[in-house]
Amino acid sequence: MKKLFWMLSGIAAVLFAACDNQSDQLFGDVNLAKSVSGVYSGTMTNSQTGLSRDATLTVNYENDSLVSMHWKADDFDTTMMMRLYQNYDSVMVCSTGDDFYRQYGHHYQKDKDYSHSMDKDSWMGMGHNGGCNCWAGNDQWNAWTNHMNTQHDQDDDHLGGFDTRNRSCRFDIEVDDGNHTWMESFSGVKKSS
Repeated sequence: MKKLFWMLSGIAAVLFAACDNQSDQLFGDVNLAKSVSGVYSGTMTNSQTGLSRDATLTVNYENDSLVSMHWKADDFDTTMMMRLYQNYDSVMVCSTGDDFYRQYGHHYQKDKDYSHSMDKDSWMGMGHNGGCNCWAGNDQWNAWTNHMNTQHDQDDDHLGGFDTRNRSCRFDIEVDDGNHTWMESFSGVKKSS
């Protein structure tokens, strides 16, 4: 019986360490900014011309959930500050401050049908008591779902995000030169450190 106990304890320890290690590989110490910081190589595609060209994205750590993102291609060079949100095995981004207002036409702390300062029990009841329009999903403990349901309208578009398992990312950036509006789409893979 003692042997069985020690054998099961050993197996449990190995499984716990394996699960913990997998989590660390995805999000490090749950510091989203550090998990996605680095240089991504890929292509930038212009929606007007359909032409693709080589491009890079440099993601710099600002704090645990904020990064500066600098896209560069032959005829494209822009930097944005982005807030990060964990979405299961992905990291999603959203504009901040005035950029958020310019993109969506409303402020970040949007006045919705319910309070932003709900306690855990209120959040747990959402979707069951009809208290919210949970169009982005009912899992309010998922940071991205919570952000979408509390800060956005259903038709708000988002730039893209990071696929942490594949060390890749994809982003769409709206460009307006005063006469025309088009999208620049970046797709890339993180370079090894």
